[in-house]
Amino acid sequence: MRSLFLLPSLALAACDPARETTKTDDTAATDTAATDTGDTGAADVCDREAKTLNLSGAQNADVQACPQDTVTLQGEVSFEAGTTFRVAPGTTVKGAPEGGGFVASSLVIQAGARLEAAGTLAAPITFTSLRASPATGDWGGLILRGNAPGEGNPGGAPDDSSGTLTYVRVHYPGATVGDSELNGIALNNVGAGTTLDHIEIYASNDDAIEFFGGTVNASHLVLLETGDDSLDWTDGFRGTVSHVYIRSSGNERGVEADNRDPSKFPVDSAPLSAPTLTNVTIDGAEKNGVHLRRGTGATIVNSIVINAAGCGIYTDLDAATISGDALAFRNNLLFGNAEGAFCAVEDTADDGDAASYATATLEADPQLQGHLPKSGSPALDPVNADGTVSDHLGAFGTEDWAASWTSFLAE
Repeated sequence: MRSLFLLPSLALAACDPARETTKTDDTAATDTAATDTGDTGAADVCDREAKTLNLSGAQNADVQACPQDTVTLQGEVSFEAGTTFRVAPGTTVKGAPEGGGFVASSLVIQAGARLEAAGTLAAPITFTSLRASPATGDWGGLILRGNAPGEGNPGGAPDDSSGTLTYVRVHYPGATVGDSELNGIALNNVGAGTTLDHIEIYASNDDAIEFFGGTVNASHLVLLETGDDSLDWTDGFRGTVSHVYIRSSGNERGVEADNRDPSKFPVDSAPLSAPTLTNVTIDGAEKNGVHLRRGTGATIVNSIVINAAGCGIYTDLDAATISGDALAFRNNLLFGNAEGAFCAVEDTADDGDAASYATATLEADPQLQGHLPKSGSPALDPVNADGTVSDHLGAFGTEDWAASWTSFLAE
């Protein structure tokens, strides 16, 4: 995380003074608002001719995108409170890079709006670059804002919903707009009523996914070839993130985590960041596999961290800010990390020692073949500290839940 993603709309308006939806044909101009279809399904609403949807600026009505449509984002596309952007299975949405009077595109779902992007195993939804030859950081990415607890909203609604993202692929995001480096998916105070499941983020120039406060849960994430940190949180995030595969030849850290930026707030400001990570695999990092700092808590369970150039799990935390069970590492496998399994910063006597919060750590080769454990791997059917047996350590057991719908995992 190099800078926050929260771009003031007025700043973008300076680059895009019209701030209105742009459309390129009469059909799209007369029929971009979707009807609330309830349970009738995308097949019904998409039984129509193809449209060209060129979206820019503030969106004050619902929009339905279908697989046969040409859908382009130009500049900041902001769905305002009370609106819904519905994206049918199999649809591709392309983000334009900076140019033509627009900043690099991004899709913003404001608090009180919804993104309903429920792809399927057979028909995932893709958000990608408009360029014919795409590259990392071509466009901004997805920004969801909600009303759950977090910075500036400690008394928010924990079960608030910003919509659904399932079987979604986000490719080549992370553009820099002004002083802000955008992420593949950024979640600001997003609540647990939101569904995030089966998501691939590839070649983000900044973080792949970052949680700014909130209580949302996320599962089955594939985060590949990230330019900065693959998984990041700050500002009081308290959700659960499970079954995550992180692989990158160039990311700084698999996980970087804060509670508060000390230049702005005391690091122990409430609500305290204290998420739970389960069944995460981190394969490679230029620095540390996991880097916990600035007052964050974390529970990391049944996970694998291997091949980091730094430490497996590194803590830069004042022990005085770690209360109760806010920090715990259980039943994890750490192997091949150049500077050791656990490390802690040693600049003061009060820093929390990572190893002291760990139980049942296994230091053995997980025997991965690509992203899957081989037969006989110690990551399969491991015995926990309490004598129980887990199905597996890391993101994958014997089932490859990422097969067929991801684009870049096999590379």
